[in-house]
Amino acid sequence: MRLAPGVEPERAIAEMNELIGGRATAVMPTARGKPVDERESYVRWATNMEARLSSVLSRKDAQAFFNSPRHRDICSMPPGNQLTTLIYAEVDTMMRDMQEAVNDLEDHLRRMRSAPGFPVVVDSNVLLQCQRLDNVNWRERLKAQARVMVPLRIIEEIDSKKYGPSKRLRSIARELLPWVDSLFPDGDPGPVPLRDDATIELILADRPRYRPSDADEEVLEVAHDVARFAGMVKVMTADTGMRIRARGERLDVLFVPDEWRRATGGGEPE
Repeated sequence: MRLAPGVEPERAIAEMNELIGGRATAVMPTARGKPVDERESYVRWATNMEARLSSVLSRKDAQAFFNSPRHRDICSMPPGNQLTTLIYAEVDTMMRDMQEAVNDLEDHLRRMRSAPGFPVVVDSNVLLQCQRLDNVNWRERLKAQARVMVPLRIIEEIDSKKYGPSKRLRSIARELLPWVDSLFPDGDPGPVPLRDDATIELILADRPRYRPSDADEEVLEVAHDVARFAGMVKVMTADTGMRIRARGERLDVLFVPDEWRRATGGGEPE
């Protein structure tokens, strides 16, 4: 679940908890008790709830709570005695879905803020063009303990290099992925120790995943998410274009020093 731009997770969680607490206003009793009046009350409630959710969540995620066939039926079918039952069933489902979303946000916030170290989101260029991450001096570069974060998209990008045209990158990718896998023997995404001045963790799609066609866009979105939930982040890349994009999105960038780069070994085209 993605937050609206500029919204802090605490605000989103508080707003959603307040909406859950206001469940009783979904259907206000009327003197006549007519189904059409109950539907009007439900529609007003749902419209207000969607507007409030859209203030803290992405528009797509806010609207997802109202995508069920039953919600559409309530809004469009001829009024009858069955409406009341349908309305209460739909409200109960919405509240359960919203509570699950709140739980996910709280778990994500707790995980992001519980581990030590300064969060550093790396792109595929760092892994493919630089020395292995356990062979570099993170404290010297970062002036603090590093919390290295590898988005799932980066693992997918490296995996695709195993079958690419560059013999050098094929070799690096085939050596790199087993090493990454060995860091997480229990399947836990971490963080786990990388070296005495750094931990490493995988940023997996434990919530509905945003996956654009542009890999850099997804990595930058992960960095924004980390900044919101962990309170700070740096993007590390050896790619000039990625550095420009990250700066353009007001993300801090950690430059890759020349001594971190891999030897090219003969100048084979990348």
